[in-house]
Amino acid sequence: MGALTDPTRSGESVSASSAREPARERARGRGKSLVLSALVVLTVAVPLTAKYGRMESLEASRAPIAELPLEVSAISRDRPVIVLYVSSTCPHCHAELARLATNEALRRLSERGVPIVIIAPVDSRRMREKLPGLDVHALDDEDGAIRRRLSVRSVPAMLMFDSAGRVLTTQVGETSEKVSNAQLARFATEVLDR
Repeated sequence: MGALTDPTRSGESVSASSAREPARERARGRGKSLVLSALVVLTVAVPLTAKYGRMESLEASRAPIAELPLEVSAISRDRPVIVLYVSSTCPHCHAELARLATNEALRRLSERGVPIVIIAPVDSRRMREKLPGLDVHALDDEDGAIRRRLSVRSVPAMLMFDSAGRVLTTQVGETSEKVSNAQLARFATEVLDR
């Protein structure tokens, strides 16, 4: 193959294969953009388009809080409650808790008496320390009974129950601050401003 002249360089020659490299890079970039777009749709658009409180596909919505172990249902006492199911070995859980520690809607909910319960297979008390200044209850789920009852398949998972003990919404996986803020603000409006 002959040499091509690169117009960005004054008279330098480049091989045909190196001239195709930018095209390959652009194609790879488009592929990455497509994958990233699909992930954004799945993690942001789909949960936000589901009508709040009408997430019938969630198995947890069929598990009212009264049917959970006594420790969890006693904390609720006919009040809304937020359950955070996490793992001490999960880096996404640590990142999500760090983000929630500064969340104004979560702080407002806690100040207004909405209990926050952290449930973890082990070390729930250590995970509770990640939310300083909030009234957080800790519960270990060593045998996984609560995880199974709530149908938690991935962590971190945040379940928001209304005062009747029904799941209003569930957020699974590490999410952006914007999504967490929107979910918690909507939950606060739903349960506090009635």
